[in-house]
Formats: sequence, structure tokens, C-alpha cells
Amino acid sequence: MPQIVKHRLSGLGHRARSDDGVTLIELIVVIVVFGILSSMVLGLFVSANKSVATTSSTSQKTQAAANVMNELSRVIRSGTPNPITGGTQDPVFLSASAQSLSMYSYVDANAVSTTPFLVQFSIDSATGQVLEKRWPASVGATGLFSFNTTAQPSLTRTLPGRILSTSSLFTYLDVNGNALTVGTNAAQRALVRSVTVTVSLQSASAAVTLQNTVGIPNVGAN
Repeated sequence: MPQIVKHRLSGLGHRARSDDGVTLIELIVVIVVFGILSSMVLGLFVSANKSVATTSSTSQKTQAAANVMNELSRVIRSGTPNPITGGTQDPVFLSASAQSLSMYSYVDANAVSTTPFLVQFSIDSATGQVLEKRWPASVGATGLFSFNTTAQPSLTRTLPGRILSTSSLFTYLDVNGNALTVGTNAAQRALVRSVTVTVSLQSASAAVTLQNTVGIPNVGAN
């Protein structure tokens, strides 16, 4: 009987020692492992979140660049010379540089309104965005068109997206596709048959660039 009691008491002692809890070393190991796992999970979350933000920014800039490209292209494609007194005509472009242009265009003409606009595109120095202005034509007694650019434009709007300052928005080409140095030279402006439009907008990771060469059918461009 004493041996049985001793054995039971010994078993109770073992159970008591096994219920003492974890040691300091074990606790430190658990904390370290938990910290490593937490860092890995946090790193994956931050990386995924950054990737989503970058993709979203690029997508938004691409859509903005497409909107700018569509507006510039349709105005240029509708370009037209403007007949003047004496049986001659002004060329399509009144002025033409890498960052701005002024031109005659039948953009938005329809069966009701068949007169052209004088359209100006420039880059706002404060925002870097493309600014569009339009002046409607007035029809004189001889049937020729004139444009009062001292009056308020009939349309003024800012196109979305900030254009990179280092990029050339417009490149002017002759009938053979050769680049022209146009400026305000009337003889050179008269040679323009198409315009390469390059829209470069800055996104979170890199520039988004769209390029399109736009012909001018009204002056025989392809």
C-alpha cells in the first residue's frame, strides 16, 4: 500500500511540473518567429498594394492620354486652308511649334453649321495641361471667312493629364513624311501635309506615351 501511494504522489509531481508553462527562451522564440511571419505578410501586402496603385495610375494616365490624342487628332484631321481676298488662301496652320499650334479646322461641322473654326492648342505653363481654344468664323459679304481672335473664344477647355515638358507634342511633316521646321514661316507652313502627335503623360512609375501621325485630307494628305 505505501508503494502505491508513493507512486501516485510521484505522478502528481510530474503533472505539476508539466503544467508550469513555457520558459523564457520558448517565449522569445515564439516572439521572433511571429515577428518574422508578420514582416513577411506585411511585405507581401505592401507590395501588392503598391502594384495595384501603380497599375491604377498607369491605366488612368493611359485613358487621359487617349482622350488628349483623340481631340488633337480629330481637329488636325479636319484642318483646312482658308481662302482670302485675291484668289489665294492661307495655309491650314497660322502658327506651328513643337508645343503649340493655331489652325483652321472644320471640326464639329455638320449640316447646320458648315463654317470652320480657328483652333488653338497650347500647353498651360502653370499646369502642364493642353489648353484648347476655338473662335468661330464670320462670313463676309464676299463669302470669305474671318476670325476675330481679340474676342472671347466660343470654347475654352483644358484637356486631362500633365504633358512632360521634355516631349514634343507636335511634329510637322511634308508630303514625303519629312520633318519640317515650321514656326511662323508661311512657306513652310504651306508644306505641312500631316502632323505626328506625341502625347506623353507622367504616371506613378513611368511616362505613358501615345503617338499618332494624322493626315490632313483637305490638303491632299494621306
